[in-house]
Amino acid sequence: MRQYIFNFSQQILVKLNLTLAEALILDYLLKFIENGTCFKNINSKKYMWVSIKKVLDDLPILNIKERALRMILNKLEKSNIISKQTVQNKQYIYINKNILFFEEDHLCEDCLTSQDKAELKKLTAGKIFPQNCKNGKITETGACTLITGGSLSTTLS
Repeated sequence: MRQYIFNFSQQILVKLNLTLAEALILDYLLKFIENGTCFKNINSKKYMWVSIKKVLDDLPILNIKERALRMILNKLEKSNIISKQTVQNKQYIYINKNILFFEEDHLCEDCLTSQDKAELKKLTAGKIFPQNCKNGKITETGACTLITGGSLSTTLS
């Protein structure tokens, strides 16, 4: 089995029951977030403004209509992969990277420092959270430094 599809773990995509088209849309949205400027903080989360027409114009290979794209976004929302908010007739989307990269719907927010949270927000497509790093700190190289007794103990790749 090929390990990555659009820089996502294929194993995670299969577990989430996502199609290739849905993975492409998520990849597009993540890249749009990295380069975009239309953001709004809602409930302490960074939502981005998404134009359905722009997605369809940029991804003609999908060969779908607006209604089909809305149905895909609704499916992703029901799976908690994204959440949508409408503000002043504009649709904003938040991508739950915890599910896409960690296979979890949540992280222990109280267990993370503000620096840890900032580092997690930097994760983008192609950077996979090490499976054995749930109680550690990710370095810039993507390695995991486990923390024991308040001191750094070992680094994993």
